[in-house]
Amino acid sequence: MRYLTHLLCLIIVIATAGIWPLGVYAQAQMTPALDIIAVDQTQFPTIQLALVGSQLSKDIDTLPVTLFEGDQAQTILTDRVEQGGLQVAIVVNLHDLLALGRSGQTHQAEVHGATLELIERQAITRNVDLLAAYTSQTDEH
Repeated sequence: MRYLTHLLCLIIVIATAGIWPLGVYAQAQMTPALDIIAVDQTQFPTIQLALVGSQLSKDIDTLPVTLFEGDQAQTILTDRVEQGGLQVAIVVNLHDLLALGRSGQTHQAEVHGATLELIERQAITRNVDLLAAYTSQTDEH
């Protein structure tokens, strides 16, 4: 029983660890990053890049961006910002799902509460992010 609760909490923490920084303080030094996550060369010589930014000082669409090929600056023809969603999976063990956990609630209620907390903390955005729950198939009756 305790194992299930600990395992479920561990899965939720691991699944959400990269979504929001835990324990970030004003003194923390966060490094800004701008990463190329996709390159589309189907319209060569025009190349389309997909970028994602984190810990940026401004919105990504207001930052001055220059692309280089070697030491040669390249012309940016167009740019646009699109909202992208996260994909988060939660794995739930069905064994003793209706048993009471440490909180006094059923494990099912604890999973429900943990999932709602992700939404309330805006770690997952409704109608934008994809949240999937998986269970194991058992032959026990």
